[in-house]
Amino acid sequence: IWSTSTSPTSSISSSSRQASLSPIEENTTFFDLLAAVEEERPHKCLYCTRAFSRRHDLERHVRVHTGVKPYHCPCCQKSFARSDARGRHFQSDPLCSQNDQVQKLIHKRKARTTAIKRY
Repeated sequence: IWSTSTSPTSSISSSSRQASLSPIEENTTFFDLLAAVEEERPHKCLYCTRAFSRRHDLERHVRVHTGVKPYHCPCCQKSFARSDARGRHFQSDPLCSQNDQVQKLIHKRKARTTAIKRY
């Protein structure tokens, strides 16, 4: 049986460590493995059993339970829980895709994505 572990001596920066395979010791219990996973995922959902390594992922997930939809289409006022879903709406709805306010949001999003890729 093999498990994934992180290697602090990888050639990648310490903030993004590369996963490598290492054998699990024979005396390792299920609870030992569970504890290791829980350490990697400290952000736990209060509504279900899901846990996440990043707080942002938990915040996005919680919207499934709460029904909060903070992203709105300025053309038709349809609401979305995730910005990527709103972006797909912009692309697929012919009326909204031509709206001036929607075009500004699309260009703003593209500019941010381009800046992130350059970084």
